[in-house]
Amino acid sequence: MNFGSNLGGLISPVLTPWLAARLGWETALSLAAVLAILGALLWLGITIDPDESKYDAPRRVGFSQASG
Repeated sequence: MNFGSNLGGLISPVLTPWLAARLGWETALSLAAVLAILGALLWLGITIDPDESKYDAPRRVGFSQASG
């Protein structure tokens, strides 16, 4: 789940100054903003069905049994 943010954190510090030197800082930051917005829109499209999640269900069952 964190692959995109890790990859962005790896590439951005190298790519943004390189683009700024060649195209100007406005273009470099605009491109970074567009990529971030596209990533956010893609992230909003990801849904996880709680009934099919193998990680969330056992914790809920254990929590409800322990508290009741």
